[in-house]
Amino acid sequence: MITRFSRRCSLAGEPTPKRYSRYLPCNSLSFPPESATLSRTRHKRYDLARELMQWDTPPEALFVCNNLMTLGAQRALRELGVRIPDDVALVGFDDMPWAGDLNPPLTAVAQPGYELGQQAVELLLKRFDQPDAPYRKVILQPRLIVRQSCGTSHHAG
Repeated sequence: MITRFSRRCSLAGEPTPKRYSRYLPCNSLSFPPESATLSRTRHKRYDLARELMQWDTPPEALFVCNNLMTLGAQRALRELGVRIPDDVALVGFDDMPWAGDLNPPLTAVAQPGYELGQQAVELLLKRFDQPDAPYRKVILQPRLIVRQSCGTSHHAG
């Protein structure tokens, strides 16, 4: 997908400056500043995808940062007659049980939910035992679940 969509991508979600800056150098992807948009309301999820796809030069790929926005984006693209993945690739965040049942099946970044909970409990218990201990940063690796919505014929997950 990176090689196919190396020019115009859009990030839909909650792009804090720190998060947004991490996407820019990634594999030479281009995220025009106006393509990183903030949307926290149900109405905006749908409107955002419609707006992005009606630009003079619409994005070739949408990276959507939460499940509800992904569903809104998919609905808007379908109503506009935009074909996933032929016209635009779609990648969601947090692989949900229904992601593989969408049409086309959704490529998603899966959070390590079990490990996330496990680490949170361990950190909390350590904090109870040692309230003055220094804070610890834990980084867990997400997993990319590749399905047809990104334009690959490979089907996984």
